[in-house]
Amino acid sequence: MLPFSGHHATAEAIAHMIGVSYRTVQNAHRFGKVVEALQKISPQAAERVLRGEVRDALTELPKVPKEAVSFVALQRILSTAPQVGQ
Repeated sequence: MLPFSGHHATAEAIAHMIGVSYRTVQNAHRFGKVVEALQKISPQAAERVLRGEVRDALTELPKVPKEAVSFVALQRILSTAPQVGQ
């Protein structure tokens, strides 16, 4: 039997290889999916997130439902001033 098998095998293998938890890998995946969705809706919003200008983006964006990504992009990210260093 392989050390990692089943539905979550890839995430478990990645977590093991880089020394983080399975949950960390899952959160990174969700964050990436939201950034991809933002990129399609508003490249400027995605860029602000990737530059670190949006407070708590790494922890909060993965919680945003797909249906609300455009709202978040337009109302929450682009309508506020950069929040770096606060």
